[in-house]
Amino acid sequence: MKLLNFVLILMVCFTLTFSRNQIRSKRTIDKLLGYSNCWQKQCPPWKCQDDSAVIHGYCCHCPGSEYDNVPVPCYPDLKCPISPEPLCSDYNFMMDCCCTGP
Repeated sequence: MKLLNFVLILMVCFTLTFSRNQIRSKRTIDKLLGYSNCWQKQCPPWKCQDDSAVIHGYCCHCPGSEYDNVPVPCYPDLKCPISPEPLCSDYNFMMDCCCTGP
């Protein structure tokens, strides 16, 4: 009985860890394999810290943003959109294609 409980707890922990890291891992795996949508659009001429999709996507918690190192302040009066799209798609494009580096 104790072994069964241990196995169940282990399975729950593994599932939670896997789902939490899934988006970050997908972004990393896609980059390593060369899968990207970077060829579809051109990056803007301004810095990532000044891009509204990066600021809003990070501060409005687009999936995967909690793992990104984005040096922007999130002000309490920032208004987030009701729907995550197209904001999160634009945010992911910027993070995958335009905002690379340390």
